[in-house]
Amino acid sequence: MRRQLAQQKAAQRTQEEEAAALRVTEIIKAKVEEVMASEATQQRIQRRLKEERASLEDKVNCWSGMGL
Repeated sequence: MRRQLAQQKAAQRTQEEEAAALRVTEIIKAKVEEVMASEATQQRIQRRLKEERASLEDKVNCWSGMGL
């Protein structure tokens, strides 16, 4: 009887932990979506893409000049 009660409590605790984890996941997901949709974030992404493309082009040009 005690063992069964302990198992039930453990199962309940596991369910509660899983429910809490799901709530936290949903909150984080909503926050990430909000941040990613912001104009400032989009501008940072575009700026970074431009910088990385330029860097890649520089590397390719350097390699091309070396005969690779």
